[in-house]
Amino acid sequence: MDISRLNAVMETLRRQLSETERKSSLGAQRSSTSSTHNAASSSRQNLTQLRQRVLERLINIDPSDPQRKSRSRRIFIESVLAWEFGEQLLSDRRLDELVEQVQVAMSSLPDIDQQLSELLTPGPSNDFP
Repeated sequence: MDISRLNAVMETLRRQLSETERKSSLGAQRSSTSSTHNAASSSRQNLTQLRQRVLERLINIDPSDPQRKSRSRRIFIESVLAWEFGEQLLSDRRLDELVEQVQVAMSSLPDIDQQLSELLTPGPSNDFP
């Protein structure tokens, strides 16, 4: 997994998430929990740990799974969201909706969609089979 591509995709994910938050009720919730977010940010994993976490989850996807691409994208987005905003986000009942909105937003940007595909495509340039 190429870290430079990961950085570019994550920056776009952050921008898309910010736009999505403004359009959803998560923005209000985030404001009320900003101290929790700040604490989560200060104790969050570094980029290498995030990369390892994503790789560990991607390795568990069956190579013959017809949903492999979709599952890989979801794993990536969930992992980055949890890294950015704290693990408690994973238990939010609106997580599925948020992940879907981020996936749609990223897919609508051809350059980002391509970078994410390359980042999550198994092969010699990545660390997973």
